[in-house]
Amino acid sequence: MPVRGLTLEDLDRDYFERFFNRHYGERVEARSVSLESLLENMGLMTDGVFTVGGGLLFCRDVEFKLPTFMVKGMAFRGRAVDVDNYDDSEDTWGKIEELVSNALVHRDYFVSAPIVIFVFADRIEIKSPGHLPNNLTIERMKMGLSVVRNSILTSYATKVLPYRGIGSGVRRALAEYPAIDFDNDIDGNQFVATIRLGAV
Repeated sequence: MPVRGLTLEDLDRDYFERFFNRHYGERVEARSVSLESLLENMGLMTDGVFTVGGGLLFCRDVEFKLPTFMVKGMAFRGRAVDVDNYDDSEDTWGKIEELVSNALVHRDYFVSAPIVIFVFADRIEIKSPGHLPNNLTIERMKMGLSVVRNSILTSYATKVLPYRGIGSGVRRALAEYPAIDFDNDIDGNQFVATIRLGAV
């Protein structure tokens, strides 16, 4: 989906060029096509305008053009929580990072709401706009099944986020930290992942 007003002027060129060089093994200027054509071939632009996926991945100050897509997250490591019950290990934070990446990749970007992270003394809740798509259920998701909602973001997620591929994140997170609950809230049109702290 193109975003009106999001053009080449908004591209974070240094970041994009480092990404391109690292993952394609060549410099952007070595390509025989224009930068705009290159971005269109990568599925990040259409008719000179960035798509939502392209904007989220590679544009500067995208929140001013895509205000409904901002991610609001707060994490208090050792503050505002009961340190006796709070697991501040890197393993726990790795699961949070992975679940937030999943939320970014799989959320419904047509829903005008942010991803929100709540940190409580006994749990962390990650609320993502949009319930599970099509016939996907929590039990199927736990088995590694996935439905691609945002194909461009999914294509590049393994290259720019701590995201290792479709269908693997939830299974891996549960295997290493079973105290994670999921709620597919169809009426509220949101998906909630709750990490119960101190339960493992």
